Formats: sequence, C-alpha cells, structure tokens
Amino acid sequence: MPDMREPLAPRGNEVGVLSHLRSASSLSVTDLAALTRLSRPTVEEAASYLVERGLVQRIEPEPEVGRKAGRPAKRFAFRAEAGHILACDMGVELIRMLVATLDGTIIDRAEVTITGATSTAQRFRTAFDAVDELLEAAALARSDIWAVGVATTGIVDASGIVVRSSRLPELTGVNLAQEWAKHFPAATVSVGNDARCAALAEHWKGAAVDVDTSVTVLAGTALAAAITIDGAPYRGWHGASGEVGGIAELGWPRAVTALQTLRSGKDPERMPFRGADVDFADPRASDVLATFIDALAPGLVALVSIIDPPRVIVGGELATAGEALVGPIRGILAERCLFPVEVVPSTLGDDSSLLGALRQALNDVDAVLGRPSAISPDAVLLTRNPW
Repeated sequence: MPDMREPLAPRGNEVGVLSHLRSASSLSVTDLAALTRLSRPTVEEAASYLVERGLVQRIEPEPEVGRKAGRPAKRFAFRAEAGHILACDMGVELIRMLVATLDGTIIDRAEVTITGATSTAQRFRTAFDAVDELLEAAALARSDIWAVGVATTGIVDASGIVVRSSRLPELTGVNLAQEWAKHFPAATVSVGNDARCAALAEHWKGAAVDVDTSVTVLAGTALAAAITIDGAPYRGWHGASGEVGGIAELGWPRAVTALQTLRSGKDPERMPFRGADVDFADPRASDVLATFIDALAPGLVALVSIIDPPRVIVGGELATAGEALVGPIRGILAERCLFPVEVVPSTLGDDSSLLGALRQALNDVDAVLGRPSAISPDAVLLTRNPW
C-alpha cells in the first residue's frame, strides 16, 4: 500500500491518469490521452507506473471474430481492491462497522451491542474485537486498511478529541483518532460528529444530492442536527454547530424522554432502540410520536428560520416512520416559518452516520491519490495519523 501520509507522486501526470481511471470502468490509452491532453507515450509511462504501484491493471482485450490484423488498443482500469477502507459508527448502544474497497463498494459489515454504561476502555475493546472479526471474515489484515473513518456522538475537535459528550460523559477528553490509529498504524484516521457525518452522507448519496444547503436531523432516542451550507456541513467555531439538543427551552430533551417509553425488549436498558421495530399505527406509539414531534418542533423551526434551507432531511432511528413523522413536521414548518421548506425522510435510514464515516475515509484516500473529493473535505474533521 502507498504511504497514506504522502501524495501519490510529485508529478501530475500519474495523478491525472489515475483520476480519470477512477471515474470509469476502463479507458484506452487513446481515451486517456484525450482526457488528460497528454501524449500517448506520456500516458503509457504514467499507466505503467500506476500498474507497478498496484493501483491500476491492464485489461487484456477479448478476442474478436473477424477483427483485422493489428495490435488491439491498450486499456487500463483502476484496481479498487488495491486497498480497503474501514468505517465505524460508535453509537451509545450500538457499534456498527463496514469495510469497503477504494471506490466505496461495501464488501462486508457487522454490528455489536453495548450499553450507555459500558466503560470507555470496554467500548474500545468491543469495537476493536468486532473489527478484527470483520476483517478476518473478509480475508483482510489490518495492514490492508488504507483509511479509517469514525462517527461518534459528541463534539469533536480537529485533532479527533471528544471535547464534550452529554450522552457519554466518560468519552469527554478521549482522543478517538489516536485510539484508532494505534489499532491501524499504517492508515489515516478521520473522526467526525455523527450528525455531521449523516449530513455528509445525505449529500453524497442520500436525500440531499441535488441541493447544496440543508438541515439534517437525526431523530431518535438522541436528537442531533447538522447544517450544510454550500455543500459542506458547517462546523462552527467550536465544532458545535447545530447542537441545540441540550437546550431545554427548545424542547428536544422532552422529545427524547417521550421516545424512551417505546423502547422494546424484556430488558429495555440493554436493548438498542430501533424505529423499525415500532408499529406507529398503534395508538400508544402514535401518541408518543405526536408528543415527540411537538417537542421537536421549536428547535427545528429555529434552525430552519436561521439557515433558510430548501430541504430538511430527517434520519436516524425514526427514519423508518416515514410520512407519520415527516408529514406533521412538514405541516408545522409550513405554518411557523416564513417560507415553505421541503421535508423528506432520509433515504439511507440508520446507515447515514456510518456511510458518512465511509465518505470521510474516502476523502482521505482522494487526498492521497491526488483527486479532489467531490464532497468537500471541510465537511468532516480530517485527522491525519501522525504515528
């Protein structure tokens, strides 16, 4: 694998060729020459260098019946399997992870249940044990991982330290980037707030791909919001933009309290809440959802009034409620805000933060391989691995 702390090459020819190959299934030398405006010999030299690095493969031509004599066109393709990416959403009660190739194709995933009372040390042990099992199942070693992206609850600074976490107070002051870097010393590590990661994912491949400004809300047993402006989730001075969940006057704590009554299982304190398990047609669940929406409304109205976005995306544990959730929210915002705003459920469900962590890591890979990310790296907290 390449050194993930250094760019691909000091010259731009290899970077240009690789960038185009990453955007296509395969390209001929003629195609690459036209796209890069380089001469054919220069393209072939760059492609050969990339083949030696293991990033590109030559595509052998298929025999053609009746083809005239002559050498077939040389074609090359990006080897997405040359390296792998690990993404992890370190939730309060559920740690979810996936491993993907360098083009973002997910090849395997796993999750493990914990509780809010799990110690920080045990939280990391559980996560790393699960990661190692996931890699073993995918026939991968830690050294195969080029980049790691982590989403977490709480406010995270630019060095990967959790500055404040109301849901997991013991996590405050912990350097998540450093802990993950110890487990993956050859990889870059990027750490981001879960709501901001969710917003990143929505603009990458979710419900906000066609807008550049939005408010994304993670609705569930915890409430969080992220603001995206000009395609990049806005962090704010302290990384606390959108953190209105703890303001009692805005009602979000009351919304969370209401939803806790829907927790299922014989031992609800050890059972992760899953909105998909709730029948919102049930009168009791419907009443709880109405209380939740009523308590959510003031904070969401404030966010929308300040940002004036064209769209609000509702994700998180309650995304599966669909119109039962977004319909009333849409009506409240139409009544209380100066201008109408589109309100849609996340198309990513409860995968949004995990996919945002994946996008973070892909941004790191883009930086190393020399292609500017289609999603602004300012949208996440990128923490280079200094070890």
